[in-house]
Amino acid sequence: MSLFRPARWLPGGHSQTLFSVLFRRAPRLQRRRERLTLSDGDFLDLDWYGPDSPDAPLVILLHGLTGSSSSLYILGQQRALAAQGWPSVAVNWRGCSGEPNQRARSYHSGASEDLAEVVDHLSQQSGSPQPATPRAHPGCRWLFIGRQCIAQIPG
Repeated sequence: MSLFRPARWLPGGHSQTLFSVLFRRAPRLQRRRERLTLSDGDFLDLDWYGPDSPDAPLVILLHGLTGSSSSLYILGQQRALAAQGWPSVAVNWRGCSGEPNQRARSYHSGASEDLAEVVDHLSQQSGSPQPATPRAHPGCRWLFIGRQCIAQIPG
């Protein structure tokens, strides 16, 4: 593991955070949106990016409480993953894709049922077994980045 050394002109965490928010531009990615209908009749929007590479793990990106798949850190991560030859799918939680959901239930960080449905959907598409965690072997088929509900998935 390498030691992080900040640029001399951005020595503190606050200035690094503000620099990113104020001066970093969002990458323009040509993503493919897929609408996943959930078992309760509501939906999640999934934004796909990267190469169609059957040998690379599919990285599932999960945004934070106030984010979406359009957040700078998600877009930047999708671009970086594609540069490494890895496909990714960014999950938009309920009400986070810019379109109101159809049910009264909204997204909250303690629920993992929606993520379980995403995993089931992706497993059916790929015929792949359960996903691996971020600390898994590099040869794993799936990889998660973000969100506390990963630890709450049954199984």
